Amino acid sequence: FNNFTGLLRVQDTTKWVPKYIFYSLYANYQKGNTRKYENKTTGLHNLKTDKYVNDFEVDEIPYEEQNEICAKLDSVENVIKWYEELLELHEKTIIVRFIELFGDPVANDKNWETLLLKNIGECKNGMNFHYDEQGVEIHCLGVGDFKDYSVISETHKLPMISLDAMPKEDYLLEDGDIVFVRSNGNKALVGRSVAVYPGDTPTTFSGFCIRFRNNCEKIQIPYLLRVLKTESMRKKMAGRGANIQNLNQQILANLVIPVPPIELQQQFAEFVEQVEKAKQVINEQLVELETLKKSLMQKYFG
Repeated sequence: FNNFTGLLRVQDTTKWVPKYIFYSLYANYQKGNTRKYENKTTGLHNLKTDKYVNDFEVDEIPYEEQNEICAKLDSVENVIKWYEELLELHEKTIIVRFIELFGDPVANDKNWETLLLKNIGECKNGMNFHYDEQGVEIHCLGVGDFKDYSVISETHKLPMISLDAMPKEDYLLEDGDIVFVRSNGNKALVGRSVAVYPGDTPTTFSGFCIRFRNNCEKIQIPYLLRVLKTESMRKKMAGRGANIQNLNQQILANLVIPVPPIELQQQFAEFVEQVEKAKQVINEQLVELETLKKSLMQKYFG
């Protein structure tokens, strides 16, 4: 470990199960109880480790009971990890199928017709708002909501923001819009994209995002989304500067997009739809498991 981490070693392992101490610390962190031990210097938050460890109290319970608690929590964690790995496997099947059908979009080794993204649709930067605004409540897609999703359809679960007035129509997301991370402190996240299907739920998007709306009958969204998610296309978005942490409409506009036959795109879209349905079921199971985990943590650690 380095100087950005700390080490806590349990001395008496006949009295304490190390994993039980870990879960105790994790529960305390989840409750936000570590904040009072933070010290902010030069823009960084540092944990006063010695003070925190010395003040931290662990419920002393029988050794066997500690083991039982850890076993229950471990079993839930293991199932969560299994479902997460299953999600990754489903995602990989989409990637493999895409490459089989279309090849690498930047190399365009299948010699498809090409169009610039600006000739396929139009972009719009997200809206900036102030936290003292009030009067209108609306769901808002922000950078933190992208996670590892490819599709976001339940926008009613997104956070709400308050605005002085309802956003103009072009700031409201429509089914099939693709939203990009425009700016982020972590440059690895810049260019990340999701397709959004808000249905009847009024949903806007933050100023750290760019929205793309398709206007071309030659392109289907499931195909285009996967083009934009490929590693080679993400590199095109990153530009040449090592420190570039912003994506802009000009970069997006000049991306060269291969245009394979619409029938092939439709075939791929149907495949993606089936995989996304399976992923949705897995995500629902993960939500239930995370709820169970929180319930157990509350039960055992208050």
